[in-house]
Amino acid sequence: MRPCSRRGELFFSISFFLFLISRLIKVSTLQVLVPVDSKVTWIIRGIILLFTLVKWSILKEYRRRHIVSLFVVLLFSIVQGVVNRNTILFDIVLLLILSYNVPLKTILKQYVFVVGGCMAVLFVLSLTGVIENFIFDAAERGLRYSFGHIYATDFAAMLLVLQMTVSVVFKFGKTAYFMVLSCMLGYIVYLFTDARTSFVLCVLFAVMRFVLPKLSFNWSKCLWISWLMPVLAILTFMLNAMYNPNVWLFRMFNDLLSGRLAAGHRAIYEVGISLLGNNISMKGNGWSPNPIEVPDIDYFIDASYLHVAIVYGIITLLIVVIGYSIYMKRTIEKQKVALTLSLVFIGIIAMIEHHLLEVIYNPFIFGLSSLWVSKWETNRSIDTIEIYD
Repeated sequence: MRPCSRRGELFFSISFFLFLISRLIKVSTLQVLVPVDSKVTWIIRGIILLFTLVKWSILKEYRRRHIVSLFVVLLFSIVQGVVNRNTILFDIVLLLILSYNVPLKTILKQYVFVVGGCMAVLFVLSLTGVIENFIFDAAERGLRYSFGHIYATDFAAMLLVLQMTVSVVFKFGKTAYFMVLSCMLGYIVYLFTDARTSFVLCVLFAVMRFVLPKLSFNWSKCLWISWLMPVLAILTFMLNAMYNPNVWLFRMFNDLLSGRLAAGHRAIYEVGISLLGNNISMKGNGWSPNPIEVPDIDYFIDASYLHVAIVYGIITLLIVVIGYSIYMKRTIEKQKVALTLSLVFIGIIAMIEHHLLEVIYNPFIFGLSSLWVSKWETNRSIDTIEIYD
């Protein structure tokens, strides 16, 4: 990968910072005090576009053979957005294009400091009463605290991804202290949010991150792991499509997943899956300043594989799944333990959470750039991170 100029990297850092801050406000109760309306969103979008044009026309950091691929991806995101009146995919693609030649380690470090810092600020503000600490009454499961976020599980999910990102780019992430600290923090979060799945994955990731680097194994025989996300996507569709409340096994899994199978089953047959997605509103249990009185569906599609296919279309899902598989294959070939492990967990989380295409919950989405750059350039980017295994 051609080294990114200081100005090119600065352009991305500024854009990434603005993008993260605006998105973090939108998924928190802070939006009551600091609203992020469409004007602010378009200003940030304009800044990203301007920096991308400068990076292309003046700094000339884009290779000619990649420009066509980048243009095709951008064009697809525009078409998908026009069809569904949704600009989320377009914004993600813009940021991915601007990240061209920026080392992944730089991106992940910035994510840790910005998102980690903002989570700490939201936590303090929610406890001091400056912003609302939304509490959802889950009946027999008790109260679930969101600590400034719009839902408790979102708070737990963001903390889990932050844990994974820290383990990739910082030396502290491979120590026994980090493993113990992660498990303790995960348990405390579970007590207040009742996010069972996030707690289990938090502990499992912490233990595996500490143990795996100490083992010796044949990496060439681990390439099958790169197919994990397509397999999990297919499995998710099968479980949701075949769900039958009269079968005790399905009922058990549905209860463990807080009704996700039942909701996914209804979505498949009531909304359907198309090539470019559907423009639908959903009803969730989270906080909202302006609740939708009559949503298109009275439930929420949590599983990312299903969510992406229904909202953004099956084409988008195929592009994302294939992109992650290619990138995971590269990380396995380069024997990057923490990064590969993080991608595996992102694939697992995507079965139960809807954050696969949300940058603030998944900074590893920048690995999708492997779709339009060469293997050698992808490997150069991978080599800039995780030097502590």
